[in-house]
Amino acid sequence: MISSREDYLAYLEADRLNLGCSKTIKNYLFHDIWRYQRLLRRLEYQKNCRRSRLDSVLELWFRFRLSRLSRDIGVCIKPNNFGPGLAVVHEGTIRVHKDARIGVNCRIHVDVNIGASGDTDDAPQLGNNVYIAPGAKIFGGIRLADGIAVGPTLWSTGRSASRILRLAAYRRKRFRIKARERRGGSPKIPIWASCIELCIS
Repeated sequence: MISSREDYLAYLEADRLNLGCSKTIKNYLFHDIWRYQRLLRRLEYQKNCRRSRLDSVLELWFRFRLSRLSRDIGVCIKPNNFGPGLAVVHEGTIRVHKDARIGVNCRIHVDVNIGASGDTDDAPQLGNNVYIAPGAKIFGGIRLADGIAVGPTLWSTGRSASRILRLAAYRRKRFRIKARERRGGSPKIPIWASCIELCIS
């Protein structure tokens, strides 16, 4: 979370580097995603480091600008959702719940929804260096560890601490194996599969 001007500048630079955006006038003016992320970080700075009435006015101004650009590019990310190093790879439908928390160096693609589940306000909590592929849907009070890749068109939900989500990868293919209740043992996984086991709360 941004708590000082030094943090704000560090977040901006980390985002730019992970996005792969060079410091040029063209990118500064016409790179909509970089512009969106800069506005997002400025809003976070104004929100978290507010010290005067002027800061409150500036917060409303940047919130208004971010809302307009959000409608234009189809991305809706709330302040303080992501740590430094965020990379929104493409314009398109991306929705992130206000209570979701994602660590540093997250790379997120198009058509992703990270939200609460059902009648609860529990939102996903993701670790550092997480890759979210196109079409991924992550709902509920799920916890993902560092270095996880959430595959395309994968639906991840969780309410019970006894449930296990396994993501299997073989060569360049990714397979989905349904989350199951653990009853005396784990679901059988082919021995050639490289599996990642995630505890879901």
